[in-house]
Amino acid sequence: MQEASFGSRIRNVEFNVEPEIYLKVLAEPRKGAEILGYVKRVEGGYEGVEYWGESYQEDERGGEGRSVQGVVLGRWIKAPYPLWQKKGFNYEVVYDSERIQEWREGYIAEVGVMVDEDASSYIEWDDDTDYGTVLGEASGSAEIVTSVNPAASISAMVVGTDENG
Repeated sequence: MQEASFGSRIRNVEFNVEPEIYLKVLAEPRKGAEILGYVKRVEGGYEGVEYWGESYQEDERGGEGRSVQGVVLGRWIKAPYPLWQKKGFNYEVVYDSERIQEWREGYIAEVGVMVDEDASSYIEWDDDTDYGTVLGEASGSAEIVTSVNPAASISAMVVGTDENG
């Protein structure tokens, strides 16, 4: 069992939800937290950050940590998720005011999740930015070139609609 403290960051991870299931996205890494929505598997998976949170019995990752006070803790993943809402036995996309699927940052317990252990061990922390070193000095001939092309335009054509317009 690993030494842990509630809410502490473990590592960055690449992961995906197992096929054909929806997982609760919660506001905090604990079972009784507000449900923000549900998430499902997406092509390419997700990137997030693993945190220690409340323990859960559904999976071995739900009790891998122990605080100095002896409290058992589980692994949770915090990430931005595209949301679905549960309607009876079905799930529907949650749309924002512009009819775009809503994304919210939240936590999922590591149950029904496949973590890419190989890739996750190589993801760098956002706050460990390496700015590199300067290899030379700027000369007087260095300049920034920008251009604006007035002929550039954007066009779109509607090729079909569904029952929602």
